[in-house]
Amino acid sequence: MQLSKMTDDQRKSFKNALAHKEVYFARNDPKEWPSLFFNIIKPKIKTLNSAIEFYESLTDKEIETRLAVHHWEAQAWDVYEALMGCGLLPMGRSIDPKRWAEKEIDNVNLLLTEGRNQLMTSREFYEDAIPLIYNQLVIGEWNDFISTSIDELNSFYEEESKYYKKHGYDEYDPIDIDFKILCMAPKEEDFLNEAYLAAMEIQALIWYREFLTEIKIFGVTFYDGESERYENIDSNQPRRKYININQLNRLLILSPPQAALIR
Repeated sequence: MQLSKMTDDQRKSFKNALAHKEVYFARNDPKEWPSLFFNIIKPKIKTLNSAIEFYESLTDKEIETRLAVHHWEAQAWDVYEALMGCGLLPMGRSIDPKRWAEKEIDNVNLLLTEGRNQLMTSREFYEDAIPLIYNQLVIGEWNDFISTSIDELNSFYEEESKYYKKHGYDEYDPIDIDFKILCMAPKEEDFLNEAYLAAMEIQALIWYREFLTEIKIFGVTFYDGESERYENIDSNQPRRKYININQLNRLLILSPPQAALIR
């Protein structure tokens, strides 16, 4: 539901929910590096009263834009984690992880600048669009793909809701899931503009390059989660990147659609 279509009580409840969500993710944000929107929108707020006051001060359009940016950042981080996770297995088998990371950095740069995907991880990209948009992002002359995405995502949510109603499926109560119905549902990426998707992948690649750069400089140590990662570490030695291999066993969880944008 869009803000403009809400009653006063619905609007107040919605903004209050946004404030709570803002504070939670501000305190539990897994991102190690900022996104390209770091200097464009106000950082996430860590205190509830300040967050409530902040959302009360925004116009409907500003709220929509902020939510859209946070949604885009979350999607980009998902792509980054997939890249990082897929890279850890071959890196862990390498006799020289620093050299492996160096070679993969070259591959990232090749994809960003020339659109040639030679990454040592298996994933398809918007290769044709990436070099042009990457250059626009670097020089700061990129089009506002976020404002366009607000209407696109609202269209997706409407189609998705119609689809679930047609098949008698309660999207907010994922009990007795029919995976065939779930898999045939409308896909978010089919509604989004190419600049949005390519920029999202570019952001993920930049984060991936940051991760690899740390490996290249400091090396990497894999541990099993039960051993003490800081045991016998000389504080005078350069820090290393530590990877908990137990956390890499991710499960694919099919969850109900999230209200990341105004629905």
